[in-house]
Amino acid sequence: MLNTYEDFKKHLQNVGFMPLSHNKVGFPSLASLTMEEAWHTGEVNDPWIWRRLVAEEKLAAYGKFFDKKPSFITMEWFPYFLATRRGLTSVEELYARGKLSHAAKCLYELFKGPKEIPAHDIKPLLGRDMGKTEFDSALTELQMGMFLTMSGVAQKTNARGEPYGWPSVCLMKVEEWVGETVMDKAAGLDPFLARTEIIAKARDLSPDVSEKQLAKFLAV
Repeated sequence: MLNTYEDFKKHLQNVGFMPLSHNKVGFPSLASLTMEEAWHTGEVNDPWIWRRLVAEEKLAAYGKFFDKKPSFITMEWFPYFLATRRGLTSVEELYARGKLSHAAKCLYELFKGPKEIPAHDIKPLLGRDMGKTEFDSALTELQMGMFLTMSGVAQKTNARGEPYGWPSVCLMKVEEWVGETVMDKAAGLDPFLARTEIIAKARDLSPDVSEKQLAKFLAV
């Protein structure tokens, strides 16, 4: 079991990628490797806090990467997923091919330049009405496509500047967050070979799950 943040960091560096929560294929997750009573305590060993810490320390990317659910990918393995899913294809190219929704394209256009935006500020910046389902789907689409990732958290404030509610995640363009080294490595990887490496690692971590199931779950 993972009892401390240090335990989690060491484990994550070893496995390379993992989902946050229990999942339909039984892939090892942070939830399955921690005690249920440790969650949402607000203490230093609360696994819910760890997701923010690894992103802020840039030890791993955190976002909706697997099965449209929150997951972790270390900086070592991030180029492999980039090469397999996205390659050098841009949002504009995907949209032109009909492989990206109009809502996702509109959201992505808000991130021009090196900036991070709290999730609760994205909708007001859009300048158009977008329902919650469409909005959430678009954000997930951009994370699954490896275009956006979590960069930290931000507290909501009211008109008087007073904090309220739960903090929400901040999002940033992947290339701005990971930097040139990771992007260059991804650009130099063969997508087929990158996928092969991902599947081989996944089979080591979850040998009882078929390759077909793993490929679908990991979106490779």
